[in-house]
Amino acid sequence: MAKIIPMSFLICTMLITSNLHAQMPPSSEEVANTVSNLWMQRDFTGMSNFVTNLYMAYSNYVPAIMASAFHDHYFCGDIATSTNKLVRVRDGATNWPSGYAHAFLDVLGSRINWAVDESRFFEERGVSEAQQKQNASPQAVREYVGDHRLPIPIYYLFWAPNTNVWHESN
Repeated sequence: MAKIIPMSFLICTMLITSNLHAQMPPSSEEVANTVSNLWMQRDFTGMSNFVTNLYMAYSNYVPAIMASAFHDHYFCGDIATSTNKLVRVRDGATNWPSGYAHAFLDVLGSRINWAVDESRFFEERGVSEAQQKQNASPQAVREYVGDHRLPIPIYYLFWAPNTNVWHESN
């Protein structure tokens, strides 16, 4: 009987641990590699599905937010939503600065500024948000960037911390 209790404990511990690992989001490197590979393969539908499902499952996870912001911007032409997601990450870093590398925060700030400037550019030329959304095309971005390069925002995924926007202590 004494051997049954430790064996039961071991089995329960293994089941709990495997369940926790099954619920863990992919690392920023895994997200970045998946998005990069799908982009280079021109599998825009697969990439859209991956990013959408990732964000739906882990909407507070920084790599999911960053991937979704890229998707919103380049696939949907929704610069405002994309920028809001990036600002949300920046605000999370403000509340928990030790969880974010300075280099990541620098490129995040640059990316936010670039998106704001792009929105201003369209606004000054009389291009509405509806027109931006209508004209959005990952294929057009791919043709502009070229076959052997990634858009810069994909690189940010490699630097994203593997954390939620709001640290558990908040």
